[in-house]
Amino acid sequence: MRFRGLGLVIAAALLWSAPARAWDLAVGVKWLPLNYTTPVSSSGSAGGMIAVTPLQGWNTTSINNYVGGFILDGRLGFTIGLDLGYSSRSFAPGGMAPSVDLSYTQFGFTLGSKYYLLKPRGGRVAPYVLFDFFKYFASVSTNAAGVQKGTEDVLGGLASPLGIDAAVGAEYFFTNSFSLGAELLGLKYSYSAGSATTQAGFAGSSTATTTNQYVTFYTGISLNYRFEIGGGMHVKAEGEEPSEPAAPRHHNREIAPEKPQVEPPPPPPKEPPPAEPESVD
Repeated sequence: MRFRGLGLVIAAALLWSAPARAWDLAVGVKWLPLNYTTPVSSSGSAGGMIAVTPLQGWNTTSINNYVGGFILDGRLGFTIGLDLGYSSRSFAPGGMAPSVDLSYTQFGFTLGSKYYLLKPRGGRVAPYVLFDFFKYFASVSTNAAGVQKGTEDVLGGLASPLGIDAAVGAEYFFTNSFSLGAELLGLKYSYSAGSATTQAGFAGSSTATTTNQYVTFYTGISLNYRFEIGGGMHVKAEGEEPSEPAAPRHHNREIAPEKPQVEPPPPPPKEPPPAEPESVD
């Protein structure tokens, strides 16, 4: 066990010391002309059927924003999107009856992936495929008289779809950072259900469930912006070249090159001593 723990520590140290690879951070907005639901509330029931009151409020069930990260030279990305919807209405039915308040709140999110068949580049078109999963949660409330118990739960469940999107499209990159895209052919499937429990006299209670399923084709337009995040969370500006690492500094003292040794010139030859003059007798 000690050797295994030591191996894990060494592996973690190697991963920590390895240089971080660059990846792209992307944000964007998308316009889809299709909504799956409409803000609704209940103002009562008539003939055993739920009386649905349409409401006007924020755009709902249309996720039009995302943020994500891309790897593999910007070709493979994972995204997340959020959506909020709210609507309310208040009216007086007349006479001595109190005013009726209706409200609707919705929250949704999506988790998806996107893959470009070609590397995104400025001045180029990059086709892509997209797949995502979405889920919504809705709450409906009212103080109207005569609303049966469970009616609001049914409406809230029907306004909380669960589904998937699959699409093919293309984006034109004006620069390496900015692009205009279109989902040319998309398929959307969503499912929602609402259940209500009612009392059935002395026989106890019964549960009624209503389900909705939607399958539709759609198109959409998107505006996208991305920028590269390098190692150490350094944001690279467009067109910036990666900086070369500085040459390592050696702490050893530099040794000066040896000067070539020059041999001294040979001494001049010694002159012979002058000869003594011979004496003449």
